[in-house]
Amino acid sequence: MPRTTTYTQWIALPPERLWAVLGDPARWPDWNPAVTSVTLHAAPGVGVTGDYLPRGRVNEAVHGRLAAPFTIATFVPERELTLEQPEPAGLMRLRWTLTPRDGGTELVQRLTFSGGSAALARKVVGQLLQTDAHTCFARLARLAGLRPVEDALTVVIAGGTGALGRTLAADLTCRGQRVRILTRRAVPELPYAQFEWDGRTVGEWVTALRNPGRTAIINLAGKLVDCRPTARNVAELRRSRVDSTQALVEASKTLERPIDYWVQASTTAIWADAGEIRCTETTPLPDPGLPQMTGVAEPWERAFSGERGSMNSAAGESGTAIETGGEVESRGAGAGGAVGVGGKVAANATHWTILRTSIVLDPDAPAMKRLVSLTKAGLGGSVGPGTQWFSWIHLDDWLGIVRAALGLDPSVALPNGIVVAATDFPVRNRELMAALRRQLRRPWSPPTPAAALAIGAVFLRTDAALGLTGRHATSEVLRRAGFRFRYPTLDEALTELLPERVRK
Repeated sequence: MPRTTTYTQWIALPPERLWAVLGDPARWPDWNPAVTSVTLHAAPGVGVTGDYLPRGRVNEAVHGRLAAPFTIATFVPERELTLEQPEPAGLMRLRWTLTPRDGGTELVQRLTFSGGSAALARKVVGQLLQTDAHTCFARLARLAGLRPVEDALTVVIAGGTGALGRTLAADLTCRGQRVRILTRRAVPELPYAQFEWDGRTVGEWVTALRNPGRTAIINLAGKLVDCRPTARNVAELRRSRVDSTQALVEASKTLERPIDYWVQASTTAIWADAGEIRCTETTPLPDPGLPQMTGVAEPWERAFSGERGSMNSAAGESGTAIETGGEVESRGAGAGGAVGVGGKVAANATHWTILRTSIVLDPDAPAMKRLVSLTKAGLGGSVGPGTQWFSWIHLDDWLGIVRAALGLDPSVALPNGIVVAATDFPVRNRELMAALRRQLRRPWSPPTPAAALAIGAVFLRTDAALGLTGRHATSEVLRRAGFRFRYPTLDEALTELLPERVRK
């Protein structure tokens, strides 16, 4: 059955500027490194054929020797370009459309595979061509002449080489902001200025924060949570977040003027397994909470407030150990969470947001890929009791909240403090799995008992608590600030995110 994968990006350029690059398929390799070369057999137009080589020695050899030429199926200047590539027992169709939107252009890329070889071609070729699609759009925008807008922010993203950080960096670049990345290891293919740091100490990378204009920090740094909840792994999860946050806080104190905007990442998992509690920005933290959840997120937030936090030797049974004046004081979290008293923070910042993010629904995220894979494999039944809450947010809405926190959305003014990044409509686990089955056209699947999940988590080297715990988290702050979700319900979000059936 044919399926289409769609990526969308707003770019601060008119369609004719983007078409100057996009409308020439020979320039495809200039903005998508997954393509090694393109040769057209005539000037671009409907019916013109050409050859392309996908990146990789094996891909180039096989495709170059066996693949038939592609054909330009549609060519509408400044509006639409479609390439059709015959595949063994199938067809690949790659379509780009440009639509004027609010002072810029909405670029949509749709990649469709059909025929008997669709599944294999999508896995081999499709994943290559759509890898890091948003970064490709940022390259395209720069080639088309996009430059920082007047009074642009210089946005320094710690952890900007991760999946979420890359998408955010591309989105801000396409909107005319300057982006700099703090990373432990530079990634040559990323089209942004990169500064190497160790995530622990203040070094030469602090020059990324010294700019003549407005500066923002977005701190996403931290080890992925998809790991076994051993004491060693939990300590590493906590250390990777606390150390990097403390380094940024100390670096901010060396600046002559405050950081204009600071978005500090956190997680709704700070409430651990909240049961039927309705969590908002003012909900107290559990005491104790799960070490791999509250025990990681609370010290993470306290590092931003200037208090060194680490779980005690009892792995969180007595709350968080806070070092004060050489002594260790054990305390739990009070109302409003882990941020310092009176809403003050140690970071040298004028506007600041601690963003407690729920599960971000993004087709390229590991969590989403795993859920989709399990559902396709017939394991899309409810997990454990199925009553645990699943709080979530669509990627586009998460990006919108970050832009609001950076002062880039004139319709939304966020106050300093904690903001929960989650839709107003959490669902229970059984509702989540049922929605996935509907979207992926899968029949009923048997439930997964908690014991089976625990055993499977060992083999997958992950944490069973990620599926067995949950929390009902929503934002009162966003509601008061007038933020409007583009994808408020789960069915709306999944319909947009998951590969859709192509109806003839």
